[in-house]
Amino acid sequence: MTVRSVAAVPSAPLLLPEVSPVLPAEIAGGVEALRDAVRSALGSLGEVDTVVLVAGGDDATLPDGGCIDLAGYGHPQVRADVPVDRELLAAVATRTGTPRVRADVLTGDLAVLAALVLAVRPDATVLPATVARAAGGATLGGFAAGVVAAVDVLGRDVAVVASGDLSSARDTSSPGYEVDGAVAWDEAVRDALAAGDLEALLALGPGEAVRVGARGWAPLVVLSHLARASGSRLGDPQLSAPRGVGQLVAASR
Repeated sequence: MTVRSVAAVPSAPLLLPEVSPVLPAEIAGGVEALRDAVRSALGSLGEVDTVVLVAGGDDATLPDGGCIDLAGYGHPQVRADVPVDRELLAAVATRTGTPRVRADVLTGDLAVLAALVLAVRPDATVLPATVARAAGGATLGGFAAGVVAAVDVLGRDVAVVASGDLSSARDTSSPGYEVDGAVAWDEAVRDALAAGDLEALLALGPGEAVRVGARGWAPLVVLSHLARASGSRLGDPQLSAPRGVGQLVAASR
């Protein structure tokens, strides 16, 4: 029993049809293609006991809230219950030293990831986790090793889904306006994942990830460690940029 599959999907609210049921004509085609790619990636994870969700945050946390709530994004209609694997949560907390956060709801990127998973797997049980966006490679590798140890000791079959949000500063249409080198940075992340080159991915952050406004670098490092541990690779990562934000989708094969 161990990590069976991994995937990267963006945690952008516009991927949820209930958030953006009608899309502007200039981005509708791109967003619908991205939604299809996300559904395909999540549908390929196989039958597992728990889906581990990994997003970036200010600090590493293990929130135990089992209710998705996007009211903070201005979408109070997006609310759903999701079971949390609290036994695995406790085991990961013990083996990684990550604080367990007692919270009624999941918000932000974790809420979006959970909603995307539930749309494809309505019976899913999840383990939500954040890792610090500014963490270094050793810290992120240690977290991944702790997840593997916890999964093994409990005999769980798990899939891992990490945030694939890349630069928010690719061009003048981006939320972060334009940062020099952001597009090339996104492409380098995609190429490192396609090659299964963890060392190349590590070399791209964390400082540069913060500079280009990429929330997903740290989660993708954890995902890459877990992919290596499970003997899988992220096949053919897809990179797009609706509304000027890099969005990466990939699934193990």
